[in-house]
Amino acid sequence: MLKKTWQLLNHTYTLLLAVVVMTYILGAQSHRAFKHGDTNQQYKIVCSDASGYYAYLPQALIYHDADFRFLDEMRSKYPGSKFDEMLQPNESGKRVNKYFVGTAVCMAPAYFIAHVCTAISGGDTDGYSWLYLRSVCASALAFWLLGIVSIILLLRNYQVKNSYILFGIIALTFGTNLHFYTIYEPAFSHVYSFGLIAFLMLQTQRFALVPKSRYVIWMFVLLGLITILRPTNFLIVLLIPFFFGSLKNFFRQLMWLVREKWPVLLLSMALFLGLIFLQYLNVHYQHGYWGFNAYSIEKFDYLTNPKIPEVLFGFRKGFFVYTPFMLLLLPALFFLFRRSRYFFTGFMLFTGVFIYFMAAWWCWYYGGGLGMRPLVDIYALLVVPIVLMFSELKPIFRILVLIFAGFTIWFNLLLNYQFNNAILHYDAMNKERYWQIFMQTDDRFQWLFFFENPGFKPGNYKPLSRLEKVSAQLPTGGMLHFKYVPTAADSASAGRIAVDIRGSGQIEDPENIPKVMLLLYKDGKSASGGFNFFGPQLLKRGREYPLKIEVLATQGYAGYDSVEVIFENGKGASDYKNLSCTFYQFTPARR
Repeated sequence: MLKKTWQLLNHTYTLLLAVVVMTYILGAQSHRAFKHGDTNQQYKIVCSDASGYYAYLPQALIYHDADFRFLDEMRSKYPGSKFDEMLQPNESGKRVNKYFVGTAVCMAPAYFIAHVCTAISGGDTDGYSWLYLRSVCASALAFWLLGIVSIILLLRNYQVKNSYILFGIIALTFGTNLHFYTIYEPAFSHVYSFGLIAFLMLQTQRFALVPKSRYVIWMFVLLGLITILRPTNFLIVLLIPFFFGSLKNFFRQLMWLVREKWPVLLLSMALFLGLIFLQYLNVHYQHGYWGFNAYSIEKFDYLTNPKIPEVLFGFRKGFFVYTPFMLLLLPALFFLFRRSRYFFTGFMLFTGVFIYFMAAWWCWYYGGGLGMRPLVDIYALLVVPIVLMFSELKPIFRILVLIFAGFTIWFNLLLNYQFNNAILHYDAMNKERYWQIFMQTDDRFQWLFFFENPGFKPGNYKPLSRLEKVSAQLPTGGMLHFKYVPTAADSASAGRIAVDIRGSGQIEDPENIPKVMLLLYKDGKSASGGFNFFGPQLLKRGREYPLKIEVLATQGYAGYDSVEVIFENGKGASDYKNLSCTFYQFTPARR
């Protein structure tokens, strides 16, 4: 029975079926994430950095507008969208797109098909209607598939059995943030870089094994695309010589190319330069001068002090913290060294230089996103030693690796859920926050880190009023109100109001999101003064915990005539006891 199962796992059709099933699962997840009719979710396909990458497509195909003025119309046409989020007007009122054009080039085929289909069907050909946005999801899925197929073919050329390859592609897809950038951020550059770098590795390996002209052409075209996607990824050229077994073999192949196939080499170089010229043309079209880099004020600020520890192990975006599957790289490097010291040298050279420059960028945590996203681009390389190690392990250690990989898949999908439900902050995590929400999925942990809930020292405040203790069982959506009307002297002060609530409570429903809202009133009209989402103080459902809830108003009190605190339960019933509310007003410390 075990022998037949092993034979089945190693069958080519099993591997093919697995790829088909994985493609279907990712497609279904993408459809659910951005389903037709849910405009708020569809708009999220193109926001943040994606708004810049995507904007080149309607600009080039539909509007032919160097200043992106069509985004003004799109903003009013699609309320709630962020299609212009990263293309805000500068001091002269002109919108400027700093992003490289490579991502748009990769998305262009599916976008063009969407444009034709929309025009034929009589739809709105404005470049931002439903089918255009869905074409981005299709593009991301296609480049994920390109990368996975390239990895399969590359590993098979290394004589790795199908069952071990199956382990690698499943764990890579569902156990790393490649999944997140394929499904939830399909217009970011990372899945496209992943697919192209994987395909480049395959073509390089093929050329090293059997030198043919078409492999050379592919290599130069892919290098051009990789460069205009993310220029730092051009560093992949450092790895190319190490596919040839030795430097001697590499230079022998190179000299053969120069002497025997120089027309092919010239054609390949022309194609490479043609792709690079697209970026120069883009800069000239927008700015009127010839240049390659539009990130004029963003530079490598940490060249002498790269943030390598934070990049790899930090709780803000650390690679191994948010992608623990890649911890398998550490023992895998030993196996790679034992298998091929030459390729090991190339692996360490490229990854070392790549991580150095990545950690030297001014924004070393790379803004919003899940995990250390630039490393997604080179996952095709990083997974190779892991699969090679897996193929050489004894059965007992292989089982342990499978168990660990299974955990990392579950953990990665949990991180996806936390990110998409505002439990995990997109760019402001730290050690304390990480452990506070570790493996938490209840709704009361949502938005915890998205609003400032600063504490305060009572010594810097004068108490205005203390309300009596109350006990309450709040039903779903229930509220408690505490209101204070200050004296004329207090009302005239510019100091800020602060609230301190003490007591205890428990909740029963995982969808409960309890919070305290501080409202300031003037002539019956309210203005938000502050929030505190205190749900994480109630660690487990069904148990009573002490509460200490502090809210400091975001603005001075002068000009308002009353203050109200609303203790809101949200979904699900809950029980709160001995609640007391003290209002404070800021008193500047005397010097």
